Amino acid sequence: MVESHANAKRTVFQAALIVALAFVPLAGCWNAPFLAYDDADHIWQNPNVVGNPSFLDFFKKPRETYTWQPLTTMSYRLDFLVFNSHPSDPLENWAPGVRIMTAVYHAAAALIVWRILLFLSFAPLEALFGAVVFAIHPLQCETVCWASERKTALAGMFGFAAVWTYLTGENKLWRVPVTCVLYILALLCKPSALGLMPIFALTEIFGGADRIRAGTPMLPIGASLTRALHGALRLAPLAVISATMSLIVLKLFSFTLLPVAGNSIFVVLLSDVEVLARYLFNFLVPVRLSFNYYVEPLLSPLDTRFAVYGLSLAGVVLLAVWLAPNRRRALFGWTWFFAALAPASNIAGSHTLMQDRYLYLCIPGGSIAVIEATAGIVQRMNVTGVRFRTIAFGYVAALLVFSVMRGSLFSNTIELFRDSIEKYPQSAHARYGMWIACRSAASVLAAGQAQGKGDPDDEKRIAALHAKAKESAIAFVDRCPDNVRQLNYVELAVSAGDYCLQDNEVSEAQRYFTLAANPPLAYLNTSPQIKSEALLYLAEFQFRDRNIEKAYQLCEEAVQSSPGYIKAHYIRGCAALRLADAVRAADAARAQALEKLARPDLEIIPADSEFYSAAQAVLKRPKQ
Repeated sequence: MVESHANAKRTVFQAALIVALAFVPLAGCWNAPFLAYDDADHIWQNPNVVGNPSFLDFFKKPRETYTWQPLTTMSYRLDFLVFNSHPSDPLENWAPGVRIMTAVYHAAAALIVWRILLFLSFAPLEALFGAVVFAIHPLQCETVCWASERKTALAGMFGFAAVWTYLTGENKLWRVPVTCVLYILALLCKPSALGLMPIFALTEIFGGADRIRAGTPMLPIGASLTRALHGALRLAPLAVISATMSLIVLKLFSFTLLPVAGNSIFVVLLSDVEVLARYLFNFLVPVRLSFNYYVEPLLSPLDTRFAVYGLSLAGVVLLAVWLAPNRRRALFGWTWFFAALAPASNIAGSHTLMQDRYLYLCIPGGSIAVIEATAGIVQRMNVTGVRFRTIAFGYVAALLVFSVMRGSLFSNTIELFRDSIEKYPQSAHARYGMWIACRSAASVLAAGQAQGKGDPDDEKRIAALHAKAKESAIAFVDRCPDNVRQLNYVELAVSAGDYCLQDNEVSEAQRYFTLAANPPLAYLNTSPQIKSEALLYLAEFQFRDRNIEKAYQLCEEAVQSSPGYIKAHYIRGCAALRLADAVRAADAARAQALEKLARPDLEIIPADSEFYSAAQAVLKRPKQ
């Protein structure tokens, strides 16, 4: 009885410790405002969060700037109702409440990981170590500290619950239906929870939870075939769910799919060797984490990077399996670690080849392998329990310090991207993030000035921010090889041109507008209105040079690019009239036709448009 009571107290203490440590990443940023990167679209400007949505609204196809994450959006809606004391001002800072709730979900995920490790027959201290590593690892900062990434923590919470159910429910009728429900919930939080499907399959491949934790050899062939058939039947409903979700995601977000790196699956597979090796290093020694990374695609197996990363990856994995007392369990852990990365394996083209958050579902598998390898080292070197606990405590303490330092970067958007650029200056997405952050900060300062709340030095700060935004936009276009994988290429090129124009750098401005109007790859033309803006800028250059015919042609292209863009219609109407005046003496009939073409462009300008008065004045001009 006394021993049972002591075990219960130990269990409660360990659970409380895991929960408390799950909040460590928030130490330096819990009370920070929303980031100026994605948080507006996903949270405080999302009509399904700050509006008055119906239940079905959460499941409808989102605007292109939103991701499809129904349950995650519902959780934000709940946060808005609970934590925002100024519903009329959705930007009122309720971000601390959002982050705290994300940490709650992360803590729940960590507790489930702990129970999984205990079920797999790890010793209590080993299971505690694995759960603590999951809770405080600096890689988790991107999920816990960035409000927009709650979806990952929720997917982990429901997803790990599904894994725990699948492992513990052997020979129980409720196993498959409960697992399916939890898996669906995880997918409704974040579709990339599809990375859980390989874990269910691995459980069957490795002979079930009992054989994994016992490390027993394979069953006889006949028994193995029978088990394989039963396993396939159990996996079938989960496979149907996975296939259905994959089709939904492809239908909703086909516009975000890019050609694979190097336009070749072979290049992708080569490059993923480097990506996986870097992921493994970031997991084991998290000293160079970044919000954005740059990965130069590997084009040939003869590239020395392929040999270095490939041999390092294979060496670490094979050594860890060889050292492990329970090699089946260690191999299960490594395959979990890598298989859960399947949705982020770059087989489906993406704008970024690696991100910290992609490892959230993988870390428990990596912890299983590391614990096994460490146990093998302890046995072989006859290390005392006290010394082993000291080493483990030191590693956890280092992770804790790194996590606090990493998490503090999420209190300031500019600092977050400055850190990324410092580590990976060729990362186009880091430059894009800095551009957004600087423009947002300048906008906030300008708004404060307009309300009379400004500071005497705000003008200097705004100028410095615009200079930094210009530098970021130019670096994005001119110095980042992976800019052709960014769907916002046209937007940054137009911004670079606009900044150059403001600084009277006309030739450079024209070069950037030309790049925006004719991006290097066709799929980059995903911003029709912004491309239309670039064409209008180029038309203005032609007007200055008195090339009216060319200017009118560019205006035609601008309207064709974005038929709903009112400014393009207004300028095309004016260009048609200017061209009519220019050709009237030589071709009266064409001049009259151009005047007729101009009227519809000017007449559709709505009364609330900034161009309405000018359009009306042009329409009232005397007929020639």
